[in-house]
Order: sequence, then C-alpha cells, then structure tokens
Amino acid sequence: MEPTTRALYNGSLVFLDELMVPVNDRAYMFGDAIYEVLRVYRKKPFLLAHHMARLQKSLDAIMIRGVCDLSADISSIIAANNIEEGMVYVQVSRGAAPRNHSFYKLDLTPNILIYAKPFFVHPTLREAEEGITAITLDDMRWARCDIKTVNLLPNCLAQSKAQTLGVDDALLIRDGYLTEGTSSNVFVVKDNVIKTPPLSHHILPGIRRAFLIEALQASGHQVLQDSISKESLYSADEVFITSTIKEAISVVAIDGKSIGHGIGKLATLARKLIVDAAVL
Repeated sequence: MEPTTRALYNGSLVFLDELMVPVNDRAYMFGDAIYEVLRVYRKKPFLLAHHMARLQKSLDAIMIRGVCDLSADISSIIAANNIEEGMVYVQVSRGAAPRNHSFYKLDLTPNILIYAKPFFVHPTLREAEEGITAITLDDMRWARCDIKTVNLLPNCLAQSKAQTLGVDDALLIRDGYLTEGTSSNVFVVKDNVIKTPPLSHHILPGIRRAFLIEALQASGHQVLQDSISKESLYSADEVFITSTIKEAISVVAIDGKSIGHGIGKLATLARKLIVDAAVL
C-alpha cells in the first residue's frame, strides 16, 4: 500500500512509512526521549498551549535543550495530512550518538518527529457506548511517571496482561492506592463526590484530567484530588478514565465486580464537556 501519512522529521516533510531514523538515536538505545499526543477536532489541535507547556516541562525534566516551540509545525502537519478529526504525535529524542549511558558533555541536536493521522471512525466510540472492563495490577513503573517519556514497557505489559485475561485495561495500584490507568487518568465517583488521585511523581499530569477538574467544578460538581484505595474502587458509584484520545469512558467492571449501574452519568457529562469545548 502506498504510504500516505506525512511526517515532519527535523523540519523535513517525509512519508512516515519511509522515514529512516539513525540506529544510534538515544530514543532507540535508551528510551531517552519524550512525547505528546494531541487530539484534532475540526482541523484544530485541542488545548495546544497546554500540551506544549507539558512538553516543555518534560524536556526540562530530562535536560533536553534547544527545542523551539512546535505549535506551527503541528498545525503544518495537520494541514499536510488534511486532518479533519484525528491525532498528532510529537516525539523529541536527545539525539544520536555512539552508545554510552551518560550524556554528560555531549553536544547533541535533538531529533524531532511530528506526524498526524485521521480518525474516520472515532477510535473509542464503542468503548464510550458500552464502557470498558478492567483489572487492578501492581504499578511497576519507574518513580517519575510525571515525565511523559517514551519508556512505556510496564504500561504495555500491564495492558497486554489485562487483554490476555479478557478485559480491556488495567488500573494501577501502588502501596494499596490507585495511581492511574495504563494510558489514562482515573476519576472515581461516590455519593456525588468526584475524586482523582493527587498529582505526584507517580501520576502523569493529564491534560484532560486538568481540563475536567476545572470544567466539572464549573458545572457545579465537587471534585477532590485525594488518595483512592483499591478497595474503594469496588463500591464506587462510577469509575471513569480520561485521556487525550479516549476523552472520558466508564469502567463498568473491575476485577470481575460490576461498578455502579453501567455507563455513568458523570462519565457521560465529562465526555460531553470535552467535546463541546473542542468544537466551539
């Protein structure tokens, strides 16, 4: 099949399927890279400034220097791929160099990949209509989950184990308390109070998470950032996950136990708040 997805690699427009990256790129050797995923609605990247701010924080956290604002490049690749509805992926590696753990005194030029893909059918429409099922697993990730790096093997292992066991996803537990999903933040509802775990080094500061805390509060709901025990998940009225692509989706069963009464009204509201804001 002829490749159609266009990408920007260090500012040059190429076909994604034809792109060749140096084998000694530190992203390949060490996972020494960060990334962002943005949602495109009506040809516009949603919450672009927030994603760019988080990208810069990730760059600063792992000391990658010399990356300019990528907003114009993101808009350019959306246009190049004629994206009406879809997503943009941005990845910045430290650069290419002979394999050595330390980057001390290395004067490297970051390698920057940006590509966009269309959604002809919303990728999570079925999940939104039916909800998802999940298991709980120990959170085996490293201690800086707040940095959006490409080191996602523990996430991949957890999601794959969940699907091997016949459910959709896993909710991660550290020292008896919920952190997040394999690629999402988590909200829990009990007696009309909405809770989500507080930010820490173990929680990714999700762009949708921050948007929904503010939007749900503005719509009159109580939202607390508070610790959530594993046991309290089972007695919740609602549990829902949020992410850039998934928006907001009900978790209807956890560890084989039904949660609430199916698709939750606050999960439905959360999804509507995201979409309504995105298409204004």
